[in-house]
Amino acid sequence: MKNKFKTWLLFIAAGIGVLSSCQVPLSTATPAQRVVITDQNSSQLKETCRIKEIGLVNDLTWSDDSQTLLAVFSSGAARYRAQTLEKLDSHTFETPAALSAASPDGKTIAFSSDYLSINLVDIVKGEIMVSIPAPGQIGILDFSPDGGTLLSTSMDEILVNLWDSSSGELLAALGGFDTAAPVYSAQFGEDGKHIVWISRGTVQVSPMENPSAETRVGHEDFVVSAVLSPDGSLLATAAAGTIEGEFQPAIFIWSAANGELQKTITHSQAFNTLAFSPDGKLLAAASESNLLVYDANSGILLISVESGIEDLTRLIFSPDGTAIAGAGDKGSIIIWQIIQAN
Repeated sequence: MKNKFKTWLLFIAAGIGVLSSCQVPLSTATPAQRVVITDQNSSQLKETCRIKEIGLVNDLTWSDDSQTLLAVFSSGAARYRAQTLEKLDSHTFETPAALSAASPDGKTIAFSSDYLSINLVDIVKGEIMVSIPAPGQIGILDFSPDGGTLLSTSMDEILVNLWDSSSGELLAALGGFDTAAPVYSAQFGEDGKHIVWISRGTVQVSPMENPSAETRVGHEDFVVSAVLSPDGSLLATAAAGTIEGEFQPAIFIWSAANGELQKTITHSQAFNTLAFSPDGKLLAAASESNLLVYDANSGILLISVESGIEDLTRLIFSPDGTAIAGAGDKGSIIIWQIIQAN
């Protein structure tokens, strides 16, 4: 569900407000009639809806039923009807959030304004449900794919704390990532069974039940995005590297089991973010303002869609695989779907 590498250094203190309504209404087809995006029909992928908010989208997620979208900003959060991007609910933080994350249930947000405590908010009720005092300074927040667990990284030592997202109870503290680099990140794998650690050019995939059985891959340059396939078999990373004698932007697809490089995909411009489809067969990538969709196994580019003047910073497939949602660095939220010719 989700592209989970957090650009947590990008904070703004802007209010939330829709500047434009949906420009192209989403198909009125029922959920049963909407078309799953595949390698066979991806050439028919079109932008179907767009709105513009005031503020950078720090996180974006679909609800489990693919009917709503939840976006989190530094100043608050909003929930939208996916078919029209009509705003359903919103919540404003009393002070700007330094850290935030959206839950896969499509209605819960986690945020911290001071790096020392975490609030869990039900956006439908507009209430803080749980407050968690963290044992030290927090660096990243991330929900597990089922929404039941919240991850927070520690800035005091390289470890993650896992919290029950209903009660706020501390479930576990996991380490096992050794790096000399002062900056690191961690997130849940899309399979819900692994932690994906990132530090500069190093990415490590660690099973939660056995953190010492890790797979580690290295890169020449800083890793911009890393995402695990939903079945946990593939790791996709975006970074620059030397390919055929030329240093250039690339996507590297690895075996998550042993770190063997499976495929290298190059592009003329740097990649911003990556997202696997629910079945793991497609890999969506953002490069500047372009949405690119690749066959995850062959690395073949299936389609490139220009989104406009904004750089895309978030991409996420809907759980039913019929749509891709994206967010731009100027506040746009966009939906792409398959538009079949009559």
